[in-house]
Amino acid sequence: MARKPKSKAQVQASPSTASIPPASTHVTPAPTSAPSFPFPYTSYASLVGIHTSLLTFTLLFLPRTSLFLPSNPLIEGLRFSPNLSFAAGFEGGQTEVALGALGKTGWISLGVVVLQVWWAGKVRGWARLSGGGDRNRSDDSDLLNAYLSTFVTCLIIYVSLVLFGAPLTSHITHTTLLSLTLSFLTTFPPAYTLGFPPFSFFNATPKNGVQSGREVLNRFTWVRLFVEFMPKTPLERTLTYPFIGTFIGCWLGAIPMGLDWERDWLVWPIPPLYTSIMGYIIGSLSAVVINSLEYLAIVGRVQEQSDEGKVGS
Repeated sequence: MARKPKSKAQVQASPSTASIPPASTHVTPAPTSAPSFPFPYTSYASLVGIHTSLLTFTLLFLPRTSLFLPSNPLIEGLRFSPNLSFAAGFEGGQTEVALGALGKTGWISLGVVVLQVWWAGKVRGWARLSGGGDRNRSDDSDLLNAYLSTFVTCLIIYVSLVLFGAPLTSHITHTTLLSLTLSFLTTFPPAYTLGFPPFSFFNATPKNGVQSGREVLNRFTWVRLFVEFMPKTPLERTLTYPFIGTFIGCWLGAIPMGLDWERDWLVWPIPPLYTSIMGYIIGSLSAVVINSLEYLAIVGRVQEQSDEGKVGS
């Protein structure tokens, strides 16, 4: 008798096929690597250390050079010139002190300008890396705008210093160098990094009568950082905290000048110049501390999530 072919149900229920276990759906999780961050915390912390160390060197050791100090013959004939603002109104030893303060201020200002131009380039690179800068902007045009905005800020700071009690008819060179130093400390890095905002509400008319969204956002970013003091990212703290520290230090530096001691370190503008740079350094280090704590918190959170994923699997 011919065998009947097996039905489909019998084939599925046959021991040969039923004994095969189903394929496992469990997938072994891949080992998690260290999280990547758009802001380079490691290189940032090391470069801040280099930057603040060079500023300290500029503050303490660079003014000791004798190139533009009163003993140098290049300015030997200037001390008795009544037409020069930094020598007018002084006699004898007071002229020596005033010229000595001018030499120190000049060297410190020169060192600050060089360091801030270098530092602004580094911060601009971090901004582009973290997405905080506009990649379509030209480096040359931004650099020119940063210089122009810095010199405009220098004029504003000069007028502010005079209104707050700086000499009006004397020490013009001293006050100018102090204003230049403050403007490069506070304005040049953010102007080169973020782009200086177009203040069209003063007199300029935007193209087609309408401002671009980028210009509006840029202006509100400046207001949020340097008027409201509300930084949200590591890059913004890098720009805002030194700004705050510089002006607080400059204001505190005017306090010991009221003591009226006959000391060369109390001559205008030595106290506010030194304390403003010290305030900048403290602000930079404060930004490093807060950014580092945020970095460690993010790393710890990622590590906890990785451990929970391993336990759950």
